[in-house]
Amino acid sequence: HYAARWYTHEPDPEAALGTRLWRGEALDGQRLIVAREQGVGDEILFASLYGELRALSPCVVVQCSTRLHAVFARSLPDIEWWPCAEQAEAWTTLLPRLAPDDRVVFAGSLPRWLRRSREAFGAGKAYLQPDPEARAHWRARLQALGTGPLIGLSWRGGTAANFRDLRSLPLATLLEGLHDVLPAQCVLVDLQYDDHGAEVAACARELGRGIARFEVTRSDFAATLDLVAALDRVITVQTAVAHAAGALGVPTEVLVPQAPTTVRWLPRAGRSAWYRSVRLHQQASPGDWASALASLARTLRADSSGGLV
Repeated sequence: HYAARWYTHEPDPEAALGTRLWRGEALDGQRLIVAREQGVGDEILFASLYGELRALSPCVVVQCSTRLHAVFARSLPDIEWWPCAEQAEAWTTLLPRLAPDDRVVFAGSLPRWLRRSREAFGAGKAYLQPDPEARAHWRARLQALGTGPLIGLSWRGGTAANFRDLRSLPLATLLEGLHDVLPAQCVLVDLQYDDHGAEVAACARELGRGIARFEVTRSDFAATLDLVAALDRVITVQTAVAHAAGALGVPTEVLVPQAPTTVRWLPRAGRSAWYRSVRLHQQASPGDWASALASLARTLRADSSGGLV
């Protein structure tokens, strides 16, 4: 079913690659090239499979967003990385670089060959590595703002064409829903990739909840990953921040809408097969954020530590 994502493309990218396309067969010393597709959140999700490819081919090359190149290279040093611009048909830039025997697979097709059952996902361990000095810097900087847990927030995600309205909720709704479980002394951090300064200011004024904001979240995704790694917890809607936090192993609560994009999480009993540190809180019915927030509040109250960390 996931292969149907190509139905809007002309020509079909997989058909255009023809015999170069890898379909899970044994590789006889051939180089395997992974083509980038979709958004940075999807890139992070599919990167959980890249480490296994080295057992299949002596040389694995992965095309990736320039924004993710540094963290991918640091986390998976045995792979060769070809950074590129984030464009819809990025795979076409691979064609001049291919050798005659190379095999190509799209990142989103890898689960078809490597995750044939839920058991194949394993433990969902963290696989991205932040810059340790940058993480320490961020943690010290945030701890200077308060004595409580460091909690990142992201409340809007997606694009207009990718169910943005279904995936997002107002910041005030999020804060009001968590009013009884957010410690008064906690440090809240804005993880939005776009500027919602007016909304943050309104919540600080009307709800008395200040949120720390840093320009890097809107200009430097690699630096944002280091910031996320410094947090004690992330509370987010379905967006790239959720995948970044899960891949870094940060305890993460994801508010999930009733929307077609939900299927990517493979939810079961409030957990995702992809990330050990992620918990899912899904709407009981379309648009019902109250039910998702109630689930999140119950979960946080029940934490063995008696709070958010």
